[in-house]
Amino acid sequence: MRLASCSFVLLAAAACHGGGAASPGNRSGGGAPPPDVLSRHATAMRPVLIEGGKPYLWLHMIQPYGDTPEEAPPPPACAEENLDCWKTMPAPADKAAALGALPATVTVLTAQGTCVAKVEPVVIVNTSGCEPSMTYAAPLSGCGDALAPVAFTAADVASDLRWLPAPPVKMAALPSDAGAITDPVQRRYVTGWLASSSLAGTRRDGRTGVVSVDAGDEALTTVVAGALVGDSDDECELNAAGEQALGLRRGDDFAELNLTEGPEVDGYVVSVTEWDGAIAWRGKVVGVVSGRPRQVMVHAVGPAAAGTPLFTETIWWDNEECTQGTWSGVEYPCGP
Repeated sequence: MRLASCSFVLLAAAACHGGGAASPGNRSGGGAPPPDVLSRHATAMRPVLIEGGKPYLWLHMIQPYGDTPEEAPPPPACAEENLDCWKTMPAPADKAAALGALPATVTVLTAQGTCVAKVEPVVIVNTSGCEPSMTYAAPLSGCGDALAPVAFTAADVASDLRWLPAPPVKMAALPSDAGAITDPVQRRYVTGWLASSSLAGTRRDGRTGVVSVDAGDEALTTVVAGALVGDSDDECELNAAGEQALGLRRGDDFAELNLTEGPEVDGYVVSVTEWDGAIAWRGKVVGVVSGRPRQVMVHAVGPAAAGTPLFTETIWWDNEECTQGTWSGVEYPCGP
């Protein structure tokens, strides 16, 4: 079964490198990054699919549903009883050819720096979740398995770029008195949320935490709090409320980032506060990758960064129920 998202760590309180020829990325002290260190490669970005712990260059998800259903190759016979009985199978030659010519190599990001990965022949990957699905993809070899969800067809990617994945989710109880929280940034946000936000009111099953990854000079950080809110004894009358703030943290200083999934539509904007990892350059966070498992979305961050994605690609489809949930872990108790 496909996981709803990659693992994250919520550091509750206040409180991988892929092998091969990865270039070492400096951890800190690099001064200001070039303003176009990521944006100059926006048109060269390609999604990387991580399935079964293995990286693939994502090419195309087979769409057997919708207005124009696509014919899917028959899976192995064992899939009639168990969708997860197979991982990959060869792609028909005509289908692989229809995808177009593949690059011989792509530049990928590891925890140590950039690495040139070999693009292997196209296969069909089992990406089934709640519903069966398949994806055309090309295995990536030579750089290990712990890669960023984005690769580059460009050869001149800055070698000091590093991939910093968000680490696994650990929660703590949301105290009734935010003064009990020892982390000053978390305490400041939670204090405000408990006084005036969706969390103001009678709360139960509250949780809070800080998810953060350190680039060296600064850390990409999201402060999280959630709870069931309401005065009713009927849990189905309660609201699953949550608040999150994304920013760059330097010690106790916290500069909020306003990242969105796209432009405003009918007065509604989807903000990015949960993320898959950071792209760092010499101790500075220069990119935020989010959206998995359904999308790969890349934002540039920094003094010259815009609040819109540099790159976005939908790579997977399934029932909404298959990927429900937020970092707070608080869910409506009477949902499907």
